[in-house]
Amino acid sequence: MTKKDKPTLSDQDKRLFKEAMEGISPLKSQNRTKQDKPKRKPKLKKQPQFKDAPTYLDQSGYEEPFSGDETMSHVRDGVHKRLLKQLKRGQLPIEARLDLHGHTVDQAEQAIIHMINEALEDGLRCVIIVHGKGYSTPNQAPVLKNKVNLWLKNHPNILAFTSAQPSDGGAGAVYVLLKRKK
Repeated sequence: MTKKDKPTLSDQDKRLFKEAMEGISPLKSQNRTKQDKPKRKPKLKKQPQFKDAPTYLDQSGYEEPFSGDETMSHVRDGVHKRLLKQLKRGQLPIEARLDLHGHTVDQAEQAIIHMINEALEDGLRCVIIVHGKGYSTPNQAPVLKNKVNLWLKNHPNILAFTSAQPSDGGAGAVYVLLKRKK
């Protein structure tokens, strides 16, 4: 809408507005509440590149690969159903985030190892890993998504993981529930 298109109020509308506002006064600055700034999510330190780093991530074993839009989920025995439901709904606070877009398989593996180790050290409980849906690969197959699925299933400190809610990346990301630090 341009200034030329600005609607004009009729005399009756002006009068009605004036009547509605009768007795109303602006708030004084001391009567206003101060809003807290939203808390910033902690960022993980930049992960170093490791050569021959120890790995928990077993790459053996074959599973039917996921497509880009398929959701994935895994839970170890003993995880409370209510906690799993909260994880699936995205109701647990996400304490750290790792985006694997642009990573090679080796870089992604190292980044995940680093993130999980650091998260465990810091006592974090729920993290999110954005692996993508694989649409930018030549055959549009989600390479990292399938690797992440395998790696997380085999990691001893992962209790559960599930595809994220659409607002957090949907089938292109996973919420990861970590064991509590002892």
